[in-house]
Amino acid sequence: MIPNINFALEKLSPESDFLRTIVAHEFGHVAHNILSNRARMNWKELQWTNPLIWLYQEGVATHFSRRTVKDLHPSIYFSFNEEGKQWLAFSEENIQLMKTEFIKDLESEHPQEIFKEWFSINGGQRFGYNRLAYFIGDHLFQKLVHHLGEEEAIIAWKEDDFLERARNFLDT
Repeated sequence: MIPNINFALEKLSPESDFLRTIVAHEFGHVAHNILSNRARMNWKELQWTNPLIWLYQEGVATHFSRRTVKDLHPSIYFSFNEEGKQWLAFSEENIQLMKTEFIKDLESEHPQEIFKEWFSINGGQRFGYNRLAYFIGDHLFQKLVHHLGEEEAIIAWKEDDFLERARNFLDT
């Protein structure tokens, strides 16, 4: 199961470090799926429309970009440009609030509204910053790496209790 690779062309920078980072992120999605497939992922049972899956996917891709394009300012792995320092500062200071608000939306919104608010470059009305789910997803994935190790964290979504574990992460 190889995903389509999409770039927000209107957001791409001509700066090579930024381009390398977004390409590494997108190819991180591909690597994630290849490794999951090798681990015998049951693709038919995956809940593709579940925002918890999206969080995890973005966390894994962010991790791969950080491992591929090293030693950049941490904000670049989320913004893919030089403008993400305020976004990152906000995210670091407000992770608990963001997780709480994401849970509220998870329980009351349709996936399309969650996608727009939390994942889309055109979202971010609530806090004034778009794509905040990428930061939450990165935290989710890093917690999995801490508990399971990197290899097991990469394929964690194939486990029957994955969605429950991801949801529990939001409560902590």
